[in-house]
Amino acid sequence: MEAFDGDIYHGWAEYVVYGGLPLTVTMKTEEQKIHYLTNLFQETYLKDIVERHQIEKTQELEDMINILDSAVGSLTNPLKIEATFKSSIQSNISQNTIF
Repeated sequence: MEAFDGDIYHGWAEYVVYGGLPLTVTMKTEEQKIHYLTNLFQETYLKDIVERHQIEKTQELEDMINILDSAVGSLTNPLKIEATFKSSIQSNISQNTIF
């Protein structure tokens, strides 16, 4: 593989774990990749959503992201997310807010 310093199997494993952002290939340590991707998510994606939609309950947004992350591969809907908020986080976020 040209961009990845290793065989195709290790390159695929890196891609599956860290995604296809080109800059991650140049990073040597796992810590660098995790820091870069976490910072990118916080500063680019999350911050943009909060500002664009004037979201005030940022902690609840982060909680919802974590709930959705843990439900990858399963069907979900606002009612199920609301129930998870009530049972796991003891929050009273309604499905209207989630939707």
